[in-house]
Amino acid sequence: YVTVLEALALAHGLTPYARGSDIVILRRTDGKERRIPISYPRLVAGTRPAMNLYLLRGAGVIVP
Repeated sequence: YVTVLEALALAHGLTPYARGSDIVILRRTDGKERRIPISYPRLVAGTRPAMNLYLLRGAGVIVP
């Protein structure tokens, strides 16, 4: 498993056009989809370290 920050680093970071404050993790549990909002600026600033969730198998990360 990797964390949100590790996954974004593996993808070579955000592009200049990415909206880092609108990142969403998609998780499917018990047949239901859950959308978890992530704010990249808050995460890297250290004000919301709890947002650095582990990505479970089958999870998706959407960076608009």
